[in-house]
Amino acid sequence: MHSKKFLAYYNNQFNVTEKELILEFFLSFSRFEYALKACNFINGNSRIAVNWDKYIATISSAFDQTLNKELDETLNKELDEAINFIMTKPPKIQRSIKNKLIWELRIFPKNTSSIKKLRLHITDIRNNLFHGSKLDENLNPATSRNYNLLNSAIIVLNNWLELSPDVKKYFSAPII
Repeated sequence: MHSKKFLAYYNNQFNVTEKELILEFFLSFSRFEYALKACNFINGNSRIAVNWDKYIATISSAFDQTLNKELDETLNKELDEAINFIMTKPPKIQRSIKNKLIWELRIFPKNTSSIKKLRLHITDIRNNLFHGSKLDENLNPATSRNYNLLNSAIIVLNNWLELSPDVKKYFSAPII
């Protein structure tokens, strides 16, 4: 069975720490989107999609205040470092030009807010990992940009949960 062979490859490719990071990111991102849908951050009627922009608009002010106020020094430093890493070493997006896959930086329209850029970068991290393009690289914490992107995205998502009690409630609710 092809899926079993891939799983064996996956298990041999990554160590326990790397597998836990991949799992934490996938589960956190998926659960976050579940919580957003449960809080009606959606587009569409019969076929719905998560409306990240609507959510970001509700936390933008609180997020800016979080970045500007004195918090627990370790927490604030960790969040600042995570944001800085994602913004200065962002994930690239994959495009097809003349039937060849290439990687390029995302281009933002003028006046795109920092929080929206951050949100789009985190979605790109998810897309790159989910669609398999980043499972062929190592995730060594000391040398891997992808490890740092995944870890930084988790830190930011956890902060965003703290800024929205309703989303946090659904995120943290038992899985039935």
